[in-house]
Amino acid sequence: SSSRVTRNTAPVQVIIDEAAMATEPESMVAVKLASEHVTLIGDHMQLQPVIGYQPAADFGLGVSLFERYASPPQKDAKKLTPGRGMVPVEERHFLRLNVQYRMHWRICELPSKMFYDGELETRYKATEGIQVKRFWPQGRDCPLAFCNIEGREGGATSGNKRSSLLSKSNDKEADKVTQIAQVLYKVKNIRKEQIAVLTPYSSQKDVIQGKLERQGLIDPDPQKPSVAIQTVTESQGREFGFVILSTVRSQPQRTISNRKAVQPDRKWLLDHLGFVTDKHQICVGITRAKHGLIIVGNKTLLDYDDTWHKLITHYSENGYIKSDRVFPSAEDLRWLQR
Repeated sequence: SSSRVTRNTAPVQVIIDEAAMATEPESMVAVKLASEHVTLIGDHMQLQPVIGYQPAADFGLGVSLFERYASPPQKDAKKLTPGRGMVPVEERHFLRLNVQYRMHWRICELPSKMFYDGELETRYKATEGIQVKRFWPQGRDCPLAFCNIEGREGGATSGNKRSSLLSKSNDKEADKVTQIAQVLYKVKNIRKEQIAVLTPYSSQKDVIQGKLERQGLIDPDPQKPSVAIQTVTESQGREFGFVILSTVRSQPQRTISNRKAVQPDRKWLLDHLGFVTDKHQICVGITRAKHGLIIVGNKTLLDYDDTWHKLITHYSENGYIKSDRVFPSAEDLRWLQR
């Protein structure tokens, strides 16, 4: 929006990259420069614009210009007020690139169904992939696992200015994540730089980072190979060989009611799951891995959310879910102790 830029620029076409992460006013600053064509590039199923004022987000500021063009008119009819709906079908000029080369087809299968209308095609080359033997619940050809654990969540790590007061951590879950990373590196011979740990919360990132450092999985020398540790937001646009996703939120089993008997409202979900229920964060978190994805979390609690419910149902039906008591296997843990 700099007057110097706009005054000296008269482009025929404007291309806006990562347009799904820009608010509509931000996009319009660039759009007004184009005399003929505007091209928006992005993925509205992944991270949205960051809106610091919730009422503004509720009234549609969090919906990017890209999303308005990409979404069918009826999709957000309930969410948006009159006059703030989607672009009519006859005015849409939307092209989806539906061939992906990053993920193993098993990893891609569920995100394609949940977020992309089942249209994603996989051109992953198995010959170039990394297979891990005797590790996955359904064998090396199904590189997916959900490690179910009942941890205890806490607040932000003390003394760390980067951790928000509203951030969460889960020490038991962090221990399990570290153990899985150790098994991949020390037992399965996966290089450190092929492994990444992702989590929605900066506080959990700090806790896990400390544990990985103590186990030698993160080298103090930034020039040397290390396991990556990032928040889900930071991982946008990146890819990793193997991803361990720590969901953090948890409640004791005895305090979680039966899902069939309770229909939690928005406040209940916000109090107990927070933005872990954000489908855009979920989409990013489960689509960063190339060769293998391990999700660590409390499936009973996560199952209350509709998006997580679909994922957990899929994982359960395919035999990908294991208790933290048996994953990683006893054999792998014996090798780890040697």
